[in-house]
Amino acid sequence: MMHLAIDEGKEIMTEEYRHFLEDKQNKQLYLTVMEIVKLDNEWKDIKSGVEINLAKLMIKN
Repeated sequence: MMHLAIDEGKEIMTEEYRHFLEDKQNKQLYLTVMEIVKLDNEWKDIKSGVEINLAKLMIKN
């Protein structure tokens, strides 16, 4: 029962996040931040991770 509620909550959150991103011009920035937040929880680490990932994206383009 608990897993069902958690899975349903994840599904709702994912759909809301997709809806939030629909009209954003800088979707990649939000996606990058969310990926980093999954790994680190200190601001200095999040900031550093985002900067590194955005630099990689700029190099690709």
